[in-house]
Amino acid sequence: YVHNTGGNRVTSSGTSSNYVMNPSSGWANYYIQRAETALNSKTMYDGIFCDDDWYDPTYDNEYWSSSPSKWEISMPNWKSSMVTFMGNLKTTLGNDIVMGNVEPPSALGVIGDQTKAVILENFVHQLETSATSNGRTSTVILDTIDYLHAQAAKGNIIAALSGCNAGTGYEDWAKF
Repeated sequence: YVHNTGGNRVTSSGTSSNYVMNPSSGWANYYIQRAETALNSKTMYDGIFCDDDWYDPTYDNEYWSSSPSKWEISMPNWKSSMVTFMGNLKTTLGNDIVMGNVEPPSALGVIGDQTKAVILENFVHQLETSATSNGRTSTVILDTIDYLHAQAAKGNIIAALSGCNAGTGYEDWAKF
């Protein structure tokens, strides 16, 4: 688990049971082995979806029960550990798909280069807000399209949660 400097486990905001796992701990190997076992025993599946692959947790400090600046793991170590973890997961699973839900958008290439598949949640909206004055800016949206295009140009699988209905949280999915 990731702990804050007070020794408490870090969770995602609004939950008490969704813990942030340390990608440089023994948990990473456990997760990789569990994914491999699951895919080997359930041959009808050709991959896994990894939710909340935050390359840079400081991108949204409000998402966590404790600010990433107060975590026991430093952000440079977190970032390198996430890249190593996702690369090891893909290497272990071989031809099976490893699709990570990546944040922030600028990290699509970092994780996508490891896994060859990425999804970007909150592509146009941000935390259940629509693409209006309280959603993502047009610059961020255009940059994100460029990040997704760069992954597609490499032959990687890309997907996006493209928007929501007037900030209601009813998402409209688009797969490219």
